[in-house]
Amino acid sequence: MTSPSAAGSDVVTIAGAGPVGTLLAILLARRGRRVQLFERRPDPRLSSPERGRSINLALAARGLKALERADTLARIIPEMVMMEGRQLHAIDGTQTFMPYGSRDAEVIYSISRAHLNNALIEAAASYPEIEFSFDMRCTGFDVPSSRLLLQDAGAAADWR
Repeated sequence: MTSPSAAGSDVVTIAGAGPVGTLLAILLARRGRRVQLFERRPDPRLSSPERGRSINLALAARGLKALERADTLARIIPEMVMMEGRQLHAIDGTQTFMPYGSRDAEVIYSISRAHLNNALIEAAASYPEIEFSFDMRCTGFDVPSSRLLLQDAGAAADWR
């Protein structure tokens, strides 16, 4: 097992390079922090998306604002699909449209999880403060030493 540097270091360690972990890494790097980002899966830019993941994610105002703060929103706007509400289908056959907000401008946007994740990883890769380690499975956290416990997911070793 490997473990990144102990607490007190100027490096922030994040387990998970999905949309949330990668976005956090970008926001921290923009503030001058060094970030180690560990992901159990292979680099999604170089491999097929993992099966079983949802096809699309919905982005609301808070998500859009976070992407804007990370200067990554422009990368994904062309892939977003606006959704104004949902159509409810009653047992008796009647249908009712329910908007997502109380005003016309309150909408959410659908985006492919894979596209969003790849766009965020591409953006994060442009920051020298962010170091990626793919195929690294987080197996735990050692509280006394403040160390994240990791194992190379490609290694044929005992998972503890």
